[in-house]
Amino acid sequence: MYNKSEFYILIEREKQLEKGGFQRWRKQRK
Repeated sequence: MYNKSEFYILIEREKQLEKGGFQRWRKQRK
């Protein structure tokens, strides 16, 4: 299970992806 802090980090990351940061995120994964 995640700590609450880790869970909120995941939520914030999802929000950023929804805003169109998905392309930036994909570039970082390569």
